[in-house]
Amino acid sequence: MAQSLAEASEATGQDRALALLPLSTLLENIGSIYVPVLAGAQIIVPDPIETGLLGSSHIDVQAFSTMLHKYQPTTMILPPQLLKLVVGLASQQLFPDSFRYIAVGGAPIGKTLLDQAEALNLPVFQGYGLSEACSVLSVNRPGEQRSGSVGKPLPHADINISDDGEIIASGTIFNGYLNSTKEPSGELATGDLGYIDDDGYLFITGRKKDTIITDYGRNSAPEWLESELQAHPDIGQAAVFGNHKPWPSAMLVPSAALTHRCRENDISLVNELNNAVDDINHQLPDYAQIRRFLIADQPFNMKNSELTGNGRPRRDVIAQHYADEITAMYEENNEYVL
Repeated sequence: MAQSLAEASEATGQDRALALLPLSTLLENIGSIYVPVLAGAQIIVPDPIETGLLGSSHIDVQAFSTMLHKYQPTTMILPPQLLKLVVGLASQQLFPDSFRYIAVGGAPIGKTLLDQAEALNLPVFQGYGLSEACSVLSVNRPGEQRSGSVGKPLPHADINISDDGEIIASGTIFNGYLNSTKEPSGELATGDLGYIDDDGYLFITGRKKDTIITDYGRNSAPEWLESELQAHPDIGQAAVFGNHKPWPSAMLVPSAALTHRCRENDISLVNELNNAVDDINHQLPDYAQIRRFLIADQPFNMKNSELTGNGRPRRDVIAQHYADEITAMYEENNEYVL
């Protein structure tokens, strides 16, 4: 698998691979350690304090930028939330031009954010995988990339789509879960929904179990809506709800920049988020538009169990935390309830 990824990313001995994510993450081990070892490249493992990444959800932007300029990496792996930071730095010319390959994965990425990265000429390549499949299954690569896709399957992996749209992986996959009585079948039902286009590029559309079906029978993936919301500079985090409800709603965490701007200029946080949601809704079909939202009383993170290790919101935990507020939101007649 590491050899497949080394070839897809065109790794060479001239690379300086930045290991930015925790080394307990399988993807970081394979992509930022094993791949550069195979290529004979340098591996940069900075002190976590130097990176500016404080805990699971706080970032010292200046420290992060300073660290990148100090080491001048050529490759790194990012979750979508850090890609948003990178796009912001690049737009202010605070991002080094040393990179040739920035892999992004672990959670859905909105097309808006990918388009912003492309407009800034950032070498961003989206991929897809699961730990049960030895991490990476597919990835975009230099000269073979399609915006919005997660690339073509790597040589070691076989991908098929079931009749109900679920992604089925085979090839290099695990032997099964510890203490499970279920015999391995040689195939892995990923739980993810997607399709493969005519040119062989894989697209992810959502999670099978998380699909929102409104009272009007319209389907949408919360991951899609969350990624579009989080691409807006005023929204730091988002969790979308609405299964068996008349329309989708969202729990929002304002970005640090918006919070600072509101505090400094004495403007309404509610109104600014209202404007941000309106901006996003103009890009969405009617059935997927966010009709109402709530503002979370704290960021989603692993400490409060509202965020997974790879940065995805745990909607069940968030829904339980704000159960009364969400119920009241759907009972109100106002367009936005805060």
